[in-house]
Amino acid sequence: MTTHLTVQHFLDGEGSTAGTSILGGRRIRDVEPKIALLGADQAPMTALLSQLRKYPCTDPKIEWQEDVFPAVTDTITATSSTDASVTATTAALWRAGDLWFNGDSGEVILVTANSSGSLTVVRGVGDTDAQDIATADNWFYIANASETGSQARAKLTTQITQPYNYCQLFKESFEVTGTLNATKLYGGPDLKYLRYKHAQIHQRDKERSLWFGVRSKTVGTTGVTYTSKGLVGDATGDHGFITTNESVSNSTGAYSETTFDTDLQTAFRYGSDTKFMFASPMALSTVSSWGRSSIRDVPRADTWGIAITRYISPHGELNIVNEKMLYDYSTAGTGGTWPAVGSF
Repeated sequence: MTTHLTVQHFLDGEGSTAGTSILGGRRIRDVEPKIALLGADQAPMTALLSQLRKYPCTDPKIEWQEDVFPAVTDTITATSSTDASVTATTAALWRAGDLWFNGDSGEVILVTANSSGSLTVVRGVGDTDAQDIATADNWFYIANASETGSQARAKLTTQITQPYNYCQLFKESFEVTGTLNATKLYGGPDLKYLRYKHAQIHQRDKERSLWFGVRSKTVGTTGVTYTSKGLVGDATGDHGFITTNESVSNSTGAYSETTFDTDLQTAFRYGSDTKFMFASPMALSTVSSWGRSSIRDVPRADTWGIAITRYISPHGELNIVNEKMLYDYSTAGTGGTWPAVGSF
């Protein structure tokens, strides 16, 4: 006699007859051991600064000294070509013996006297012709031409400034109970993971402060709160440290390579000929799109596209960094007030 034993077990909850399902607690779950943390590594500015030479601050207020050369451009109130008396906008820039060039008309004038901005001048110096002056005309300082035997010319200098910032204290907290720390978990110990996760949060807080922070000092009942001034400042862009090499484009239309090249003239006016451009994903797509028309397909090629990480122009060289944090601000504000396009 042949006996056949048929026993069919199901996963917990899948069997239709009592006793045919295994105990659910016996199942070994298929869980990926690595936790995928979205949005990590979004602090390239902080990472770059950490590689530079630095010194520990010894006071909550950090100060340094800056100076600039005297300005060499100005305007004059509108007047006719025959007037030898004109009024300058910035009186201190105009000194007796100075030659100034009108970039719009080509006329050169010689200043013979200055009384609080009321200038006495010689019109049409050299081979130039006296022209009517418009208020919008741009005047450029050439140089001083002093008479033989003359005394020292009038003084013109600039005052050294002492910009400053405050040292902001950044704190980030997380907590794990002793019971949780002793519990075996998919993904590993929670304490180790939270250290990594909150280190990223801490870095991103500092990154946003480097860009958008504003300077303040608030005296409380138990202590003082300092906040640091960033490169750009708040949404208006008027309260950051970037004030010289600044070019703001708030156009709602397409941002062209021609406009970008014009902005680079300002970006490279001062400082090194090699700079970093921290660009939002939107800006990276725009910059990369300019070169697509120059791509030539090669037979049997298995790669297509363009990824620009360095931009070379007559003004200087840009190392382009993907500032993913700016993605969160790409649609914030009105009229492009947030720096979603890029910062130098």
